[in-house]
Amino acid sequence: CGTVAPVPAEEVRRALELPDRFVLSVGVLQPRKNYRRLIEAYAKAARSAAESEAVPPLLIAGKHGWLFEDILAAPRDFGVEDRVRFLGHVPDAYLPSLYQLAELFVFPSLYEGFGLPPLEAMGQGCPVLASSASCLPEVLGEAALFVDPSDVEQLSGAILLLLRDASLRETYRQRARMCLQPAVIVPATLAQSRAICGEAHQRHKQNIGHDLGCVGTGLHALIKQVFRTED
Repeated sequence: CGTVAPVPAEEVRRALELPDRFVLSVGVLQPRKNYRRLIEAYAKAARSAAESEAVPPLLIAGKHGWLFEDILAAPRDFGVEDRVRFLGHVPDAYLPSLYQLAELFVFPSLYEGFGLPPLEAMGQGCPVLASSASCLPEVLGEAALFVDPSDVEQLSGAILLLLRDASLRETYRQRARMCLQPAVIVPATLAQSRAICGEAHQRHKQNIGHDLGCVGTGLHALIKQVFRTED
């Protein structure tokens, strides 16, 4: 399982034409990712913010999945078509810098098997606002701020809270650094990696507690290769 060398941040900024500040979410465009509620909540946050606060644009990176059309229509439906941008599929080599450049990473998913994008964001020093649903609280622990993914008001308020409070963002960065201290070494061979990923997958399906705090950012590509799955 080879790793891809990350592209430098300023090169990624130029290639994707990124703004100076932005809120980021990453994942395939499909209903379980809860993007329509995220965009609705973002629209409420943008309207609630004082003129001096200037809520940064929302960027969503991910290829089209099933029922993606309603997600693409959401910025227009909620009146923020000029503030929300879909980046489409972003190469794996761009992701580390994309996370580093983001002011805030938001992951409001309704269901996740692993919840790897927020772990990747944490690994690159980006504060994370995540859904309290599914396995995410167990996986992310105290290193993320959690909200009810079905509550637009709560999600909107949390976005504003983290954008307004630099010290709170730094608190979650520090917690992420502590959470991501290596506790296991991912083996180099595919056979050993299959065994580790398969066990984690089965433990999650059985709702048995597990600690993914030791997972490194390279595991994302590994799991996609082993299980032939998408985010």
